[in-house]
Amino acid sequence: MIEQPQVVETTAQQVATIHIETPRSEMQHVMGPAIAEAMAAAKAQGIGPTGPWFAHHLKITPESFDFDICIPVSAPVTAVGRVKPWQRPALKVVRTVYHGPYEGLGEAWHEFSGWTEANGYETASDLYECYLVGPESSPNPADWRTEFSRSLVEQKEGMKMTRVRVASFTISLDGYGAGPNQDINNPLGIGGTDLPQWLFPTRTFQRNVLGADGGTSGIDDDFAAQGFKNVGAWILGRNMFGPIRGSWPDMNWKGWWGNNPPYHVPAFILTHHARAPIQMEGGTTFHFVTGGIHEALDRAREAANGMDVRIGGGTNTIQQYLHAGLINELHVAISPVLLGGGERLFEGIDMRALGYECVQFVASEKATHVVLRRQGHDDA
Repeated sequence: MIEQPQVVETTAQQVATIHIETPRSEMQHVMGPAIAEAMAAAKAQGIGPTGPWFAHHLKITPESFDFDICIPVSAPVTAVGRVKPWQRPALKVVRTVYHGPYEGLGEAWHEFSGWTEANGYETASDLYECYLVGPESSPNPADWRTEFSRSLVEQKEGMKMTRVRVASFTISLDGYGAGPNQDINNPLGIGGTDLPQWLFPTRTFQRNVLGADGGTSGIDDDFAAQGFKNVGAWILGRNMFGPIRGSWPDMNWKGWWGNNPPYHVPAFILTHHARAPIQMEGGTTFHFVTGGIHEALDRAREAANGMDVRIGGGTNTIQQYLHAGLINELHVAISPVLLGGGERLFEGIDMRALGYECVQFVASEKATHVVLRRQGHDDA
């Protein structure tokens, strides 16, 4: 039996996690030791649990499970052995609670999925299973409670669904999308300006960003130009807007790019601190969104009016949208530099389990361009 499903907003949550891929027949043998290992690692670091553990299922087949064991914790853990830190992003989810023994989980999920589809909700491919009450609390399976959650990809009535994509996002050979210690003098972190050296000389960058004539053509420019095609709105993390942290000391800062930013369409800034919209030259209006990634995407889609929504970064913003299954296509340029530290783009993300495949792989003199596409999800 499941309770009446509801749509709820969750908050971001720090977890200690262990990734597991196992045959179905081994499931009961691997979960207990993994939970104990994650709990022990957090405890050894003086970090306590903040709620019941849950499983983040990335892929389920008739033969196997691919999932993360997750222990909510009061602070980020330091990676040790199989235990890794992760922040479950704030999500809009459809949720229910199943009452009964674990043998009935499959049938309960089927009932839950049927309700979700019948009520017109589109969900991401991953799912969450939180064990509220189990055999450790009661010997009677009728008392057991398991919470099901699936993150939503909502479509407003009458709105054409757009593609959500990342373009021209550059990482280093060691996987970093930004260097350490980002500040006003190092907007991409220390060493980070070495990353987009393939982009700066291109005709697209010179024209669209600097308003200048000239620039190079060829492979790099082709990818740069593709990134600006059919874009009706942008979504940016707050670091992509400026170096200020915390509350706004004043309203003087208006972005890294001066009076005429290179977006030329509405741009939605993810932040925890409200601020009135800023209308700039050239068609850019900055909107500040405090309700999380789903609110930002809803507003960007509406503003894009059928055109694409481009996720401009930074690294953490892209990670949140990847985890939520909301990015259709990701163009990554790999630059031949080493940063040695900073923010790794794919840290803690299993792109294969999320359904991404490499559909293009092209090298120029200054970068290797990789396009990843989420298969079977041409429209988010």
